[in-house]
This record gives sequence, C-alpha cells and structure tokens, in this order.
Amino acid sequence: MVRWWAEWNIKDVAAPQVYRKAESPADMNTRADRDMRLHAMSFEPEEAYTKATDG
Repeated sequence: MVRWWAEWNIKDVAAPQVYRKAESPADMNTRADRDMRLHAMSFEPEEAYTKATDG
C-alpha cells in the first residue's frame, strides 16, 4: 500500500521502508509456575498485580 501511494503521488521515487517494532510476548508458563509456587507458600498477590498480569 505504501509503495502504491508513493508511486501515485511522487513519480520516480523509491518507496520508504516501513516496519513495526513489536515486543515478544511474556512467557506465560514461567509466570504461571512462579505464581503457583508463591500460592503454595500462602502468598496472596495484591489486586493491582492480578489486574496487571491477568487483565
């Protein structure tokens, strides 16, 4: 789409390079294992932590 738009508006110009920077998703298994171990030690996380990690 960008190439087409650039060629349509500006003749004989190379299309710009377009890319997106994306973060890799968090490893859910690691987080779940950690939370299970903490729960086994009777640790109750704060509500803010639960909302931030679980939504």
